[in-house]
Amino acid sequence: MYFARWGIALLLLSGAAAPAQELQPVSGKRQREAVPCPVPCLPGYPPAGAAPDSGTAPAPPSDAAQPPSSPFNEALASAGEAGTQPAASYMPGFFGDLLGGFGTKPIASPNGVRRFVFAPITSHAGAIKITDNESPRPVDRVFWFYNEFSYVNFSSNTNLEPINLQRHVFGFEKTFLDGWASVGMRLPVVITDGPPQVSVREFADMTIITKLALWDDRRTGRFLSAGLAITVPTGQSETFVSPTSGNAFVLSDVILQPYVGWILGGNSRLYAHGFTALAIPTDSKDVTVLFNDFGVGYWLWQSGDDPFIRGIVPTMELHINTPLNHRGKDSGTIGFSDVVDLTWGLQLILPRSILGGAVGMPLTGPRPFGVEAMARYELRF
Repeated sequence: MYFARWGIALLLLSGAAAPAQELQPVSGKRQREAVPCPVPCLPGYPPAGAAPDSGTAPAPPSDAAQPPSSPFNEALASAGEAGTQPAASYMPGFFGDLLGGFGTKPIASPNGVRRFVFAPITSHAGAIKITDNESPRPVDRVFWFYNEFSYVNFSSNTNLEPINLQRHVFGFEKTFLDGWASVGMRLPVVITDGPPQVSVREFADMTIITKLALWDDRRTGRFLSAGLAITVPTGQSETFVSPTSGNAFVLSDVILQPYVGWILGGNSRLYAHGFTALAIPTDSKDVTVLFNDFGVGYWLWQSGDDPFIRGIVPTMELHINTPLNHRGKDSGTIGFSDVVDLTWGLQLILPRSILGGAVGMPLTGPRPFGVEAMARYELRF
């Protein structure tokens, strides 16, 4: 239902766009002379009516005739530090929210009675969701981001030692097709502290992300993309045991995640962006999950020539995670709860890079974690 609703909304937004025009390159690598400039004229656009192939530059207008242009719009339209990406593409992406599903593992209590703990699926806790540290726009970058989830499944694991999970994710994204597409990779390291049966320090499953821009209207700041995220079982296989039958099975599968991403107001101070995705596992014992994610950001401060900080962007994100099967802790060995998460963050736009931090928490119960702390750094090239 969510997928259909937001799919229709995206189509309506697309239909409300300006009349058809030649699309501009996502990464700014193509020439833009064929499109007349918006008003006021921004750097990199010729004046309206100028011949793109005339070979001679038009005479500059007098100061009295030239309309004023705000420093913010000029900076957004100017080239980035690397010389290949316009500053508009430095709009920060999402922080994210997902811890993942959980499975039941047996542990021994002090009185010798066998008990079960709802443990996070470590192999899937490594940032498999498309929204984690991602933008709908293809970008050239290398990155690191960090998440810490406290009191994992605390309401379900009563009278047990608290479980805390940390992850470090290293990765890259590289554009091609003149900036209209990209391919990226995430390599996560997961550290879980808690009862001995769930404490791990290991590499989790790697995720490969493909992205294709479908529509980029730089005059209105509207953008639409689609792609596929593929999570492959590069981490260690995990064994889970059914509390009812006592049967054990090993979970090691591939997750296919088609998605659609969008941006509104990408060339203005206030912008919105979002993702809709469906995570489909190749093992029927695993959970199929629908993701709907929405975020807003505001360029609170911006400078095109500051040597240290080029912008300050506070952001807020709403994440709706809906399992389509294996719902809740009573679903069996593997489960996933309906959860809505809220994330607040602050991003610092630095020369050629972005540094950010955020805090997230679930709004619905049973809560999969207490509080999430996040940090990210990415270098654009």
